[in-house]
Amino acid sequence: MGERASQITLDSILNYLPRGTDSSVPELLAKALHYANQQVFRIAQAEGRRGMASTAAIAAVVDDRTLFVASVGDSPIFLCRGRRLTRLTVDHTLATQLVRSGKIDRAEAERQPGNLALFQAIGVQETVEPDIGFYVGIEDPKVAAQRGRQRLVLDSGRQTGDGLGDHWWGDRGRSADGVLEPIGGGERVAQLLRPR
Repeated sequence: MGERASQITLDSILNYLPRGTDSSVPELLAKALHYANQQVFRIAQAEGRRGMASTAAIAAVVDDRTLFVASVGDSPIFLCRGRRLTRLTVDHTLATQLVRSGKIDRAEAERQPGNLALFQAIGVQETVEPDIGFYVGIEDPKVAAQRGRQRLVLDSGRQTGDGLGDHWWGDRGRSADGVLEPIGGGERVAQLLRPR
């Protein structure tokens, strides 16, 4: 059922996006993943396969050279600049949850038994909380979500030295109104929409 869950997820996202009414692209992507989750969960329930039909999903939209993302599960989204890949999302695993809770650090969380177990995937529960954040150099989901709502502008022509680091989120990367300024370097989105 995993392959079928992936296909249902893909079809659901592609069907939802053109019909969505949100003016906020991050919220539109999140609602598309909610809708996909409802479809997979409903079908799994009807077939008596609750909890056995699941998949990870990512959605990314580039609108006027601006990147927005949403994810559920453990399929990452990367930014490719030159020969360097920078991971923008985090996996929704037990290790991530342990770090977010503040109980242990990343290194210890990765040594925990079952650290790769997913705490969130499409189709497992009736609801999901899609992640719309960019996680570069941080673990805090609230900060990452704020970054995701502000957007990542692509291909500005301004070169940055190390990809995303301080040039992206530091004070030098913000305009007077707090909106992120463009970064440069000929970025490409490595994964646009690929459920797993």
